[in-house]
Amino acid sequence: MFYMSKPFALSWARRFLVWAGCACLMVAVLHHSLVAAVAPAVSTNRSFADLRESAAKGDALAQRLVANAYLSGEGVKKDLVEGVRWLRLAADQRDPVAQYVLGTLYDQGEGVPADLREAVKWYELAAAQGLPDAQYNLAICYSKGEGVAKKDLKIACEWFRRAALQGD
Repeated sequence: MFYMSKPFALSWARRFLVWAGCACLMVAVLHHSLVAAVAPAVSTNRSFADLRESAAKGDALAQRLVANAYLSGEGVKKDLVEGVRWLRLAADQRDPVAQYVLGTLYDQGEGVPADLREAVKWYELAAAQGLPDAQYNLAICYSKGEGVAKKDLKIACEWFRRAALQGD
């Protein structure tokens, strides 16, 4: 490689790109830290209020994020009932991640009564949309015969295969 008619080592060009990338990352991290230090509570509360407003208007992604906040207690008081309510709204709009999470809640009995048939229903909806975690959980259900009409290793293998093709 040449720069101004002089040999220029490719390794120096690579180093420059790495350092330039690091510098940009550091600026972003410092900006985020400064904002968090100046007004942490205000920005968190305002962000959640905006998110909840979008969720109330029917935005499925916002509904799922509000649900996650309530389910984890991050930024708001933990409230499983409220979390499940928002999650169901997102899941009813075909949000595959919301469907999967709702399935896991029914599978584990968190915030809702444990119900493997209901868990499988939500896993199937998310799996049909290509979510690998849902495909894997559905395969487990079929391989054990839990929450499904009968144990079916052929169907289980198909769902395992689909999940594996996506790296799960």
